[in-house]
Amino acid sequence: MKKLKTNREKNKDTSQTTAARIIEEIAKSERIINAIADGITIIDSTFKVIFENQAHKDMMGDHVGEYCYKAYQRKEGICGGCPVALTFKDGKVHTVQRAVQTDKETRYFDIISSPLKDSTGKIIATIEVLRDSTERHQMEAMLRFNEERYRSTVDFLDDAIHVVDANFRILLINKKLLEWHKRFGLEIDVIGKNVFEVYHFLPNKVQAEYESVFQTGTPIKTEESLLIDEDKIITETKKIPIFEDGKVTKVITIIHDITERKHFEEALRESEKRFKDIFDNASDGILLADPETKRFYLGNKTICQKLGYSEEEIKNLGIQDIHREEDLPYVMEQFKKQTRREIELAMDIPMQRKDRSVFYADVNSFPLIIDGKQYIIGIFRDITERKKAEESLKEKDRELEIKAKNLEEANIALKVLLRRTDEDRAELEEKVLLNVRDLVIPYLEKLKISSMDEIQRTFVNILESNLIQIISPFSHRMSSKFLNFTPTEIQVADLLRKNKTSKEIGELLNASPRSITFHRENIRKKLGLKNKKANLKSYLLSLK
Repeated sequence: MKKLKTNREKNKDTSQTTAARIIEEIAKSERIINAIADGITIIDSTFKVIFENQAHKDMMGDHVGEYCYKAYQRKEGICGGCPVALTFKDGKVHTVQRAVQTDKETRYFDIISSPLKDSTGKIIATIEVLRDSTERHQMEAMLRFNEERYRSTVDFLDDAIHVVDANFRILLINKKLLEWHKRFGLEIDVIGKNVFEVYHFLPNKVQAEYESVFQTGTPIKTEESLLIDEDKIITETKKIPIFEDGKVTKVITIIHDITERKHFEEALRESEKRFKDIFDNASDGILLADPETKRFYLGNKTICQKLGYSEEEIKNLGIQDIHREEDLPYVMEQFKKQTRREIELAMDIPMQRKDRSVFYADVNSFPLIIDGKQYIIGIFRDITERKKAEESLKEKDRELEIKAKNLEEANIALKVLLRRTDEDRAELEEKVLLNVRDLVIPYLEKLKISSMDEIQRTFVNILESNLIQIISPFSHRMSSKFLNFTPTEIQVADLLRKNKTSKEIGELLNASPRSITFHRENIRKKLGLKNKKANLKSYLLSLK
């Protein structure tokens, strides 16, 4: 009894039959198929290669009779996303790109799978067209690389850049321009949008400029002052054509922000004007000289007036024209030292006027670069009046010297007189001392032994004590300490030194104890003893 055939065997038989029929049909047009440059394979439903044209064999090798996934991808099963499998599934044409490792190298292919149907519409195989896209892939990779490099270069530039096509659509903006968008609050996603809608603040003439570049292919350079949300910026813009096949297809716009430069130029103009005003109205004379030719480049009004020349005449003169011949060696030596920066100030330089009269000046100099050329600027200060003042001062010095000598002689005489006065004072003090001791003290001693009451005896003792103080060296020290004391305070201080109590002092001075306490506090304060624990009587006794 015959065994029933399995489905696999049936499919195999069907495939073989189909393959034989397909090959038979291909044989009829093989010459035409082999003439096609693209590789062509026919793959049956079991994914076995049943035909390869010559181009396919040249590209991939002869693999007829092998499974396609083993032959071309070296795999053990159907490839993921296989266009043949998709075509068998839905009957549609499918295209994929594959990197295929051949015997020599890795190549890239576009693979197009189309269904091959019988007369009943049943898919019996697939025709796979293999188109070598290696060169195109390499070109695309190179293009991507160049675009990335171009983008990196454009983004690195400090100028804002955008590219527009012939319809004024924005194709590209660089990083700097994107920063401007964020800074001024402009929309960020602008690719594909009309440049005049994005930059609505552009003047009307800008569109005409773009049209001119597209039509003539001639670059245009302009300067614009733009107001963007109350921010005023000044730009220098270059519109440069990009040609393709001899026709302008794009325009690259390079925008350079020159706001700061314009402000600087304006400030420079103002500075130059101020400098000219200062230059012309300076009280000192100013000359600009060429250090090589020693000719004058420019002179201010003051130097022209002092020398007696007009401003135009000054420009035709040199250093040798404003100094006497005998002074030139010294003047030239000073000029060379200033040029070498050895000195800055040349003093007492004799200057010769147009009328041959002479005045003197101190000349300060320093280098100055104008339009790339170095000059020496000299500032001339007329010292004629100063020299007159110096001469007058010298004359006064001579007079003072004579007066000083006379004063010195008078001083010597005064010293002699003072020395004589000191001698007379010492002699007088000696006489007073002797008179008190010889003529007063003896009588006080007699009073002390006479009959007196206690109060009278106290007054005599005080009188004796005071007389002794007057003639003693202590009196000088006490007087300096008690200069700011009232008479009563002096009396109280003196009685305290004599060991008198406040009650006894009050009885002697006919004052209440409270008044004496008040005077004692004032004495402490004036002697700097307030809030201190020092004993007042002890302190007064220490002054001996």
